[in-house]
Amino acid sequence: MSEQIVQVVVGLPVEGPFDYTVPVGVGALRPGMRVRVPFGPRSCLGVVVGTGDRKNAQDLRSVEDILDERPVVDELPLRLCRELAGYYDCSLGEAIEMILPDALRQPRKVDGPAEQFSEPPAPGAIVERELLLFHDPGRSQAWASLLERIKKTVAAGRGVIVLVPEKVLIAGVVKKLEPDFAGRMVELDKRLSSAKELENWFAVKTGRAAIAVGTRSAVFAPFARLGLVVMTEEEHSAYKQEQSPHYHARDVVLLRARLENASAIFVSDVPSAELWWAARKKMLKLVSFEVPPESVWQLIDLTNYNRKKTSVLSVPLQNAITKTIAARGKVLLWLNRKGFSSSTRCQKCGFSLKCPHCDVNLMYSYSKKKMVCRRCRKKSDFPPVCPECRSSYLRSHGIGVEKLESEVARLFPQARVEHFDAESEALPKTFDILIATAAVMKSLAERPFDLIGVVQVDAELNRLDFRGTQRAFAVLTHLRFGARQ
Repeated sequence: MSEQIVQVVVGLPVEGPFDYTVPVGVGALRPGMRVRVPFGPRSCLGVVVGTGDRKNAQDLRSVEDILDERPVVDELPLRLCRELAGYYDCSLGEAIEMILPDALRQPRKVDGPAEQFSEPPAPGAIVERELLLFHDPGRSQAWASLLERIKKTVAAGRGVIVLVPEKVLIAGVVKKLEPDFAGRMVELDKRLSSAKELENWFAVKTGRAAIAVGTRSAVFAPFARLGLVVMTEEEHSAYKQEQSPHYHARDVVLLRARLENASAIFVSDVPSAELWWAARKKMLKLVSFEVPPESVWQLIDLTNYNRKKTSVLSVPLQNAITKTIAARGKVLLWLNRKGFSSSTRCQKCGFSLKCPHCDVNLMYSYSKKKMVCRRCRKKSDFPPVCPECRSSYLRSHGIGVEKLESEVARLFPQARVEHFDAESEALPKTFDILIATAAVMKSLAERPFDLIGVVQVDAELNRLDFRGTQRAFAVLTHLRFGARQ
């Protein structure tokens, strides 16, 4: 009698699948079911991707445990994972593990809801498939059109995914959808507790939830009948997964839309170069909304100022700040550099203090009295002497928000000066002048400013990133609509 053979993949960067025998009497295994298998000297999670029979199976190892009664990865997600594995050059096991919630990536059984494997509701009316790029310069006009399409998709019995680049933005989307879809939305995010993430994942899979709202990983929400994916702020760098597999949510959206005959809408006030090019080539439809009235802009060329005798703030900007404060207005000074100074160098031998792991200049944080790597966040004490020549001629250069705050407080002693960065708990409620990094972008709509000064914008152009000019343009565009007209 021939034994059942299953083909299994594991979440490791190794080619597969691998053949295993199935213990007699446990029933037939199907693709998409999780199993625990011996792999090398250890046991690990595997997912069945194929089955077969072989008469001579003496040289094969056996499945140790069957973790699911029915498949947790259905046919369409398996197809998606095969496409992702080929496109991103990762193993099929890595791709499958990537789309599963944390609880299902462990080699153990889970307790899901009783209806976890029930069929989702039957679809209703057919919704025409669309690929759209919403160019919404003011970030305020596209939502009415989005809501109309979301309602049509849900009414047709198909699921909707709404992606945001950062977790803090989820609450705003939920607030907009709550009046029409209360009780039919779930949040999907890797930072949820394992139990809550699994509960919401099963709610999507069984059709109890019609809408999934979340960050990058929510693009894999397991809707049996996906109808629409909305990707807000599609140009944001947070949609790129930095760990292997290195996927980009935008590419996955387009792939799922093709495989599952779903619509995709990308929303941005500064579309990425890729989608803008695709729209010009008629690969997707561009929908442009009305541009709000622009603020008054003034470009200050600091080459006309001697920095040894003047402040980092130009005279025109200082005059504008004075007038705004006198009129009881709010001022934002934007500088996307944390800490007090951006580099420290020995004046004698020229040695620069750098992170031993990342090989980037260490910034000095005055509040922590530490040298900090802006990438890995590793902290160290400020050395009393140069590590290279042992001289005491170490000098800090560059400017961060802490140094800017000190300079502003000196120039405007009558003003209430506060600072805000990614480590701040909340935006200060009372201030005249706010010194802020890019973290303030999420709060511009809630609290517009009367005057916005962008300090050293050239630094955004000089980053070691081929998208530096695109991001600098995006920063200026976002800030443009953060000032009162």
